[in-house]
Amino acid sequence: MGTLTPGDVVTLWFPFSHSEDAPFKKRPVLVLSSVGAKGTRDETVLVAMITSSAARVAAPASFDIIVDGWEHSGLRAPSVVRANRIWTAENRDVASSLGRISAPTLHSVKERLAQLLGMTLA
Repeated sequence: MGTLTPGDVVTLWFPFSHSEDAPFKKRPVLVLSSVGAKGTRDETVLVAMITSSAARVAAPASFDIIVDGWEHSGLRAPSVVRANRIWTAENRDVASSLGRISAPTLHSVKERLAQLLGMTLA
């Protein structure tokens, strides 16, 4: 996969529950950050899980952020970013690029992440 930037929506082989048949599932995620040699195996990507669970979209939890304009971000259904479901992956784990989320949605995710970490955004 090429260079990844915050706000990108990609699919990633994401670790799934140990009770599932397959340990990984290809799921949409939001790129929060990437470090290391861009576009190489040395690039580490910090992502947040995205879900289209109807229950979560209808009643988001405190760290769920509704994706405004989900149709334009490459997602197939109304979705939420789960700011408390963070994962680091290697660039090679990215399966495909879907699109980008809006700047306001990315800012909301960063705010929730800062809350989760007990930090303040500058």
